[in-house]
Amino acid sequence: MLSKIGIIGAKPIGLGGHDIHNPIRAAVYQNIISILKQYHDQSIIGLTGLGLGVEQDFARACLDIGIEYNVYLPYDNQEDYWDKLDSVIQEYHRLKDAALNVKQINVGGFSTKKILTKTQRIIHDADIIIIVKDEFCKFADFNFQNKKTHLIDVTRSNQTIF
Repeated sequence: MLSKIGIIGAKPIGLGGHDIHNPIRAAVYQNIISILKQYHDQSIIGLTGLGLGVEQDFARACLDIGIEYNVYLPYDNQEDYWDKLDSVIQEYHRLKDAALNVKQINVGGFSTKKILTKTQRIIHDADIIIIVKDEFCKFADFNFQNKKTHLIDVTRSNQTIF
């Protein structure tokens, strides 16, 4: 049976910035790899929105260890809203092109409601959820009932724990 592993959580502001090599972000990435490897001997597929932060890090981790993933786009051309982030946009397109499937969840431009809908869809469709918690992420409104969850918490003295 195919298990679906989704990711939700921290944006660059909660991960020490856009540099994927900074200590916080690198530690989160290694934790994502460790979690994915727990399921690597099973039939799995990743689910991500490819937003800035952990969603792109998750896709990169899937590629690095040979796991296919689907992308759930929250709205049209989300990269158009990322001013002055040319290298991040280039990486976004590389990760999007490498996806098994790309699903457009909403049409039209940016809205926080569309991001929320995308996150809810990932949670709904996933069997397993990786939650990357920082001081800015609020997850009280999401229903994780009947889902296996893995928590990576970057709020505890800037140390990543799961």
